[in-house]
Amino acid sequence: MVRLILFTVFVVIIVTCLYVTSIYAAGITKQQVERAINGVRKGDYQFYDELVSKDAKNLLPYLTSYVRDSNPDVKIAIIDCARRVQNKESITLLISMLADKDADVSERVASAIFSDFKPALLCTANTEILINNLQSHLQINENSGISIILLAQCKKDKAIIKYLNKYRVEHKDFSTRIELWHPKASLSVSCDIALAELGDADAMKRYQNTLKNGKVENLIYTLYSVRWISRKEMLFGLLQMLRDNRNALPGGPSGTNVYQRICDISLENLLARANIPLKTIAEEKINYSARELNAAINKLGKLWKK
Repeated sequence: MVRLILFTVFVVIIVTCLYVTSIYAAGITKQQVERAINGVRKGDYQFYDELVSKDAKNLLPYLTSYVRDSNPDVKIAIIDCARRVQNKESITLLISMLADKDADVSERVASAIFSDFKPALLCTANTEILINNLQSHLQINENSGISIILLAQCKKDKAIIKYLNKYRVEHKDFSTRIELWHPKASLSVSCDIALAELGDADAMKRYQNTLKNGKVENLIYTLYSVRWISRKEMLFGLLQMLRDNRNALPGGPSGTNVYQRICDISLENLLARANIPLKTIAEEKINYSARELNAAINKLGKLWKK
């Protein structure tokens, strides 16, 4: 009996190795993709994981025929593959999925674009389709602040400004957040970031007021949105957050009284936005010293000075 079990395990290992080897030898085939997708439908991700980890770029074109699949897990697998590839084809595919009728799927798409793709890559997409699909997504997920911020990219015209100002008024009592572990911020903050980025003067005043007098949750939201902010006056205004010592997010194990402060979150996110390696200022940690924070202020101030 033991020998039979060992033999069975040995056969499974050999078959799996031959399968992976075939991917390298002959490239991805339609049959392999069908097998992987059928596995995903059943909750078995083994063959999908092998395909996507070895050759996500060549796998992605095969997955385009599954974007209307009735199984949301299949669509989530497509999003995962697109996140790994991050090229013009993958951003085009994700934009097409923004209007998916499944609210969870469409929000995952928006999150993938917001968190993983560079603004410059988003600007290679068809602007009209991007705007239409983002607005369709907002009809499904009205509190999707990240979609509001994405709307401000690539198309700086009066129609978008009018749409966002109206949306802000109609959704003034809504809340939003970027990560599930973040505190909820006012959806108006998303609108103000987007409108200020588009050059709306009133929104710029509200944005600056949020930085000066804002609640912690609104500042957290703004700092985690910074990769989509390009105006120097908006970026320069964020430097004052490097002097804000208020506790913001838990920074230690559950049950401990350890927090990252606004200034700590600012240092990490603002340096990342400026493409300045953290190690040039400090080693990564929960709380940064006054010397390290001042060094960041000086370096970023020269970069973003008005």
